Parts: sequence; C-alpha cells; structure tokens
Amino acid sequence: NGLHFEKDTVAHMPGGGYPRMIRLFNGNLLYGCDFNGGAGAFLSTDNGLTWSNGVLFSLFEDPSISKYYNCTNADLIELDNGDIIASYRSVPNDEAAKAGAPYKYDYSMRSSISHDGGRSWEYFAKIASIYDTDDYPDQAKVRDIVDNNSGHGGLWEPFAYKVGHKVLSYYSDDFGGWYDASPKDHEFQYLCCKELDFQNKKWINRHICINGLNIKTQSKLPQVTSRDGMPVVAKMNDGTYVMAFEGTYRRNDEIRHPFITLLSHSNDGINWSDPVEIYRPYGVGTKSGAAYIDVTGDDRLVLTFQTEEDYQERGGTEMGEPHSITKVMISDGTPLDKIDRSCFYTAQDVFHENYGIENNSLWPMAAVENGYVYAYSGGKANYSKIGRIDPINSYHPEVELKNYLKTKGDFAKLDNGYYRSKDDDNLLLSSRPRVINRIEASVFPRTRNTSGIVFNYGPGGYYSFTIGEDRGTVQLNKYQNGYLKVLAINNKIKDNFTFDPNNLYKLRIEIKNHTITGFVNGEQFLTYTDDDNF
Repeated sequence: NGLHFEKDTVAHMPGGGYPRMIRLFNGNLLYGCDFNGGAGAFLSTDNGLTWSNGVLFSLFEDPSISKYYNCTNADLIELDNGDIIASYRSVPNDEAAKAGAPYKYDYSMRSSISHDGGRSWEYFAKIASIYDTDDYPDQAKVRDIVDNNSGHGGLWEPFAYKVGHKVLSYYSDDFGGWYDASPKDHEFQYLCCKELDFQNKKWINRHICINGLNIKTQSKLPQVTSRDGMPVVAKMNDGTYVMAFEGTYRRNDEIRHPFITLLSHSNDGINWSDPVEIYRPYGVGTKSGAAYIDVTGDDRLVLTFQTEEDYQERGGTEMGEPHSITKVMISDGTPLDKIDRSCFYTAQDVFHENYGIENNSLWPMAAVENGYVYAYSGGKANYSKIGRIDPINSYHPEVELKNYLKTKGDFAKLDNGYYRSKDDDNLLLSSRPRVINRIEASVFPRTRNTSGIVFNYGPGGYYSFTIGEDRGTVQLNKYQNGYLKVLAINNKIKDNFTFDPNNLYKLRIEIKNHTITGFVNGEQFLTYTDDDNF
C-alpha cells in the first residue's frame, strides 16, 4: 500500500537544487533547477536517459540589472498553446543595496517564456514585487519598512498551476506581514496567488489564499501566527484542488517544530479550507518542510518533504537544514474533507543517505506517472512503484475509528469499548483497521506508562505499546472486556539509550500474523505472539 525506494536505483540529475520537472505535450521532459548562479532548464527527448546542456531562464526586463539579483526557486508550466512559462525568485544582493531603490531590498519574482519547448528563453513579466503599486499601494509605507527594518519581508517560492481556464502563480508573501501589521507582529506570512494575463504580459489580481495571521487548524494551541510557505498545488479527479505547504505555528509549543507540513483544499483555487496537519516530525526542534504534492489516478496523495528528524538514527549529532533528507509518503484514499496525518502510510527515505552535510537532499519534488512515483532532490533522483491499494488498509467510511495515538494523558474507556486519550489535541485517529502493517508515533514518556500507541488487532482485541518516564520501561498491554493485561515488559531502555523523560521517543509497532513486535528509536524491545486472539 505504501512506497519503497531502493538504494541502488538512485540516479544523478543535471544541475543543482530546488528541482522542478514537467512532461511536455510532445512527450519531452523539462527539468528546472538552480543553474549557473541563477535558475535554468535542461531538456530530455529520450525520457530522461540523456539531457541537453542547461539554459538559463532567470532573465530580466533590462539585462543590465541582473547584477543586482540572485535567482532561485525555479518553476515550470506549459500553457495550452505550447508556450512554457518559467518562474523564479529574484533576491537583491549587496550590489542592489548600494544602488538603492528600486533595487534595494527588491524581493521579487519574475517569469520568462519559451516558444520552442524549453530550448531558448526570453523575459516575460514580473510576477510580484514589494514595489508593485497594485499589490502595495502605500509606497511611502513600503519605503519606511525598507529603510527602518533592514529589508525584512520578501516574496518567495512561485508555483504556477492551471485552475479552470486561468493560470495562477502561488507564492509566499512575507512582506505583506510587515505591510499590513506592526513590526512586532511580523512573524506571519501570507500564501497568495496572482493570475496570468497572457495577452498583456502581466500577472494581476493578488489574492490571499492562506492568512498566517489568523491561521485556524485542528490544533488546540493558543492562537498563534504562522509563517506559512512553499505552496504547491495539485488537482483531484473531481476537480478539487489540494495545496501542500509548510507552517510554523508549532515553533513555540513543547516540541518546538520550526516547520510542519500542512494541507488545504479548494474548489476554485482561491478560497481555501482551514489547514490540516499532515506531518509533524519526531524529535524536539526538528522540522518537516519544503513540501511538494501530486495525486495518483485513484486520488491518493503523494507528499514529499525534507526533514532531519532521524539524524541520530543516521549517526548524527547535529540537526538542522544541512542534515535534512527527502522523504515521501502516500495516503490511503481518504477524502480531503476527512483527511489527517493518520491517513498516510509511513514516510519513506528516498535516497538512503548517511549522516553528513555532503549527503543531504533538500527542496525535493515528486511526480506521479504510469504507476510510479519519481522523486528528485539536489541532483539526485529515485523511483518507487505505487503499490495496489489493499481494501483492508484503505479508507472505508463505514469503519469505526480503530487506532489511537496519544502523547500524554491517561487512557479512558469509552461506552463503545474503545480506549482513547483524554487529551484530544494529542490524539491520532485512523479511519482504517491495521491488520498487517506498522504503526509509528513519537511520544514523550509519561508516568504509569500512559503514553504511547493504542491499536486494534484481531476480533475484540485492543492493545497499547507504551513508554513510562518513571523507570524508562516499555510495555505491551492488552485491553479486553474493560480489563488490562500486561503481555510483555522491558525496562532496558536505560541500558540502550541515555534516557531522558523530556525527550521524544519514536515508537513503532509491526504486526504480522499473530506476532506483535515493538521498537523504540529503531531498536527492537518487545515481541509477543498472541494466539488467544484468533
């Protein structure tokens, strides 16, 4: 049901970071990425076996001003007429600061066009700029922000997508937070879009899609702002649009994630639902960001992101972006209005890299084609076959909620015989019974072994795999007819790890036939065969 990327199928790609690939109408592949100090494209006419020399497409309305900018964040879209629009972020450098306005702090995004399938490019139009009077009419205020706040706030990460009969460019608007709020409230960001006016070579009508100042999620955290970024959009079979992006509103909670991965959906590409948390990494201070999304033919979501959550398992001592790797996961077919992080199978390591800055894989993307997922990151590529969805482990609206993850609070028996956490904010509900599968969760130890995973397995059997802070023990427990029975216990955690009850621990349950095996931070601690349940 999930994905699996083999280490020996990793291939090398031309160019640099921030990859974006599209298949053109004529069957060719066009690959955009960081290139030659800017953003450029490589063309393949033989399905990726060979690639052309790179061609720079980060161009300017006046070639002489290119010296003021560094360009990245490549993006590509083919229009209905066969023309290709390339988008990119243009960030002012030290030369721009010396030159002053309108180049100083001109965080902007531009676009170029190709009329010959990506072989050559010419400048097309500016997508957005802090000096755009349509988007920011009070230019005196803009100049005040630029002069007095060290140029904080920019426009980042364009992603163009066809929505109905329009082409929209989605992007992160950091400057809008400074423009619309006081500087003390600047730690939020808009996700915006603008429409392509092809005839007049303009991008028009800025819309705020996700408002990081007033973000609403299923989290019960106190109201906080979110610096949402890196929006990517895909389309479901019924015409609904889904957006993946990174958010920061959990940066100050007890786990302190700088970024987590979120989803939203929309019928028109402009008005979007409240975001839903899809991936929160394990480990205090770790992140999951730079999300990318695509959709399979049977409406399963393929989500790609970068994270350093397992840096210790890979032999590392430091976390942070230089030590992040690419992971991909796939959903079980749950509809968008019911989806949450429980509806995805375990995230897979794409490139199987050891710890080290030279082995990272950043700013990834993934594309679905012909029953495979192709993932790209920083000059590397790999692929996985998409497994046929198993009816047992897929979404069924008639199935009761079966699996519960809680990170703190006691278990409580409900009238229907299920067990759950009293703290809904730390509750993970799965809409499918797990029969032969694996379940993962990252939890804080709690007293009396009341933190862990609760899962259903077999007729009438509920189990929990828990970790306690008092003795550093793990337990496998069984709940039946309102009673709890301890099936197995292991108090050797302190022998295997430097145990700290204030740290997160990654728990994993693997179930096969009658046997349940429990792991902590990748090491096996318990195994139990329960023949009584069958």
